[in-house]
Amino acid sequence: MQQTPRYDTYIQLAYLYEDLVVVGQSIYGVASKEGEVRIVSQNIGSGEIVNEVIIPEETAVQCIAADSQGNIYAAGERSFWKIDCAGDISAFDDFVLEDMESAANITLKGIYTDGNGYFYFHYAMGLPSIEFYEDAETDTFTWADRIYIKDSQLKTVFYEQIPNSRGTRLVAFSVDREGNPMALVQDVEGLHVSKIDVAEKKLVCKGQLDESDTEDLEQVSFTENGFLYCKGNDLFQYNYKRKESEKILNFLSYGISAGDIQYLYMNSGLIEVIDNYDTLATSEYVTIQEGESPEITVTLGVMSTTKRLESIIADYNRVTKDVRIELKQYDLYDDYRKGLEQLKLDLISGKAPDIINISPIRIDAFITKDVFADLYDFMDIDSSFAREMLLESVRKAYEYDGHLYSMGASFQLYTIWGADSIVNGQQGVSMEKMIQILENKGKTINAIFGFSADEPVLTTLCSFAMDDFIDWDAGYCHFSGQYMKGILDFAREYTGGVSGAYSEEIRNGEILLTVGCIRNVADYQLQKEIYGEEVSFIGYPTMQGTGTAMGSVGEELAILAKSDKQEQAWDFVKYFIQHGYNDLCFPTYKKNFDAFIAAAMEDATREYAGRKYMEPKGIYAHGDDYIEVFAAKQQDVDRILALINGVTTRYKYNTDIQNIINEEAESYFLGQKDYESVAKIIQSRINIYLSEQVE
Repeated sequence: MQQTPRYDTYIQLAYLYEDLVVVGQSIYGVASKEGEVRIVSQNIGSGEIVNEVIIPEETAVQCIAADSQGNIYAAGERSFWKIDCAGDISAFDDFVLEDMESAANITLKGIYTDGNGYFYFHYAMGLPSIEFYEDAETDTFTWADRIYIKDSQLKTVFYEQIPNSRGTRLVAFSVDREGNPMALVQDVEGLHVSKIDVAEKKLVCKGQLDESDTEDLEQVSFTENGFLYCKGNDLFQYNYKRKESEKILNFLSYGISAGDIQYLYMNSGLIEVIDNYDTLATSEYVTIQEGESPEITVTLGVMSTTKRLESIIADYNRVTKDVRIELKQYDLYDDYRKGLEQLKLDLISGKAPDIINISPIRIDAFITKDVFADLYDFMDIDSSFAREMLLESVRKAYEYDGHLYSMGASFQLYTIWGADSIVNGQQGVSMEKMIQILENKGKTINAIFGFSADEPVLTTLCSFAMDDFIDWDAGYCHFSGQYMKGILDFAREYTGGVSGAYSEEIRNGEILLTVGCIRNVADYQLQKEIYGEEVSFIGYPTMQGTGTAMGSVGEELAILAKSDKQEQAWDFVKYFIQHGYNDLCFPTYKKNFDAFIAAAMEDATREYAGRKYMEPKGIYAHGDDYIEVFAAKQQDVDRILALINGVTTRYKYNTDIQNIINEEAESYFLGQKDYESVAKIIQSRINIYLSEQVE
């Protein structure tokens, strides 16, 4: 799909600006290119570059401001420069910040100008707590914001400082488009809008807000009648007269991630935004008319979002004409568990979003209730996406009884490996066989690296074997038998006896096997170098299969069976599978996977100081050991392909079930109960849990 941003105004700017300011019809920004720092002015209406000045490296510009005459001001931590309209640079050598003797960790947060010739320098710093509180300890510090107000000659008129402790903090400070220095301050009484009165030399409160939810306000921008702010990707406006906030729009619906916004303003219902759009690697200026909305909104439910997911949603929303994806976050509740329970309730009731990231939940418990749609039903009628476009072994590992209810864009492999001379090509071995391999070399299970104490060992082994113990379709478990006993005995006896560096202990013969994840070909290459020979993947001890499992990396998406927007939901899920993969991990989409493997076999170079250098694909560093690996050979790739093709199961972690196992296993570890008694209790409690999940 070709990008077609749908805004009232769209201008791709010249650079990816690190800081910027808008004055009138001009954008002034600071950017880096080819190792040089540039101060650029562009016209908002046309995007035309009006002026561009290369700044000497020693200036170390952090923030910029500009006045109505077109003069640009650049600031470093303790330095200040003026760039006039002709591009001439002059430094203010007498730039002084008063009362900094006791300050620590000083950070410049912004500089501003108003229409009256004053400058505002905003710093964050640590100050002795006794400056704010009489009862404070003399050797303690309080984080605070300090705003210096300086005249046109950079002489300090006064400064205002606000502590960030005991319920008080500066939420935002800036100079608005009309030249008013405005602050949003929170204290124990609430949220206050204040203005710096230079004549009176103080911060004057203009009004208190009747808002109860004041946490996580971002991108605050003061306007004539109130101020704009973001919570997540939702844009709100607070109106001074009505004393209330209203949601205006969701930025992701328009292909913008709120975290990328550099500038935000609204006038007469027209919203102006300058954001740093990663896909273009430049900043962009857009306008959106308040009240506009896409024809169809598809909701994507997540416990919490990530920058990568937001970028994928933003990209998708830019290339679709009549559909927009909008996020619904469940971790905005009082606590994570409460949000997770609400998500589960919404799924059972059919009120959940159209698409769900099922990574934080156990999808198995919902399958028998027909909560999720079968993705194969969409693939079988979609001429642009067939099931054969996914890696076959990975796709089948996602299946439940021949149905595909969810899919991720990236995966990694959970397995155990060792030197060929030790493993001898064996895989899919039992617990007894793995112990025998170690005993043949005079070692115990403590020669396995990657486990730690009892519970982590138990968690790792049970997560791999969960499908062996639980019949998810029937909602029944069977934790009795020698297989489970072997796992408990292993967890009880394992102490993680090696204490030296990983690579050193392998050379010394103290480590024979390693538990871990393989995300890419380079991970395998590094292990081969560390072991000093070819390595084989023996896998986890198992009753069937190769002992190697796959697990999703990042989001894993499913479509709600009761959604009335399944067609549109599938279009996004398909886009996510094709474009949402993690660059460091194996893609599930075959076309991307083939390119990923091909890239692993190609040399990568970088240029520095006019010379080209080989870029390593992976690095291991510990003490004196430093290993780099470069382009993979065909035999390396063949080993990885064989490992992936042998995958038949998924690595599954269920917090609630694992907690039950860990709790009851403790009495077995301490010798308080025998295995049969413990297994019976585990089985009973988990069966009760499974029945509760689908009621």
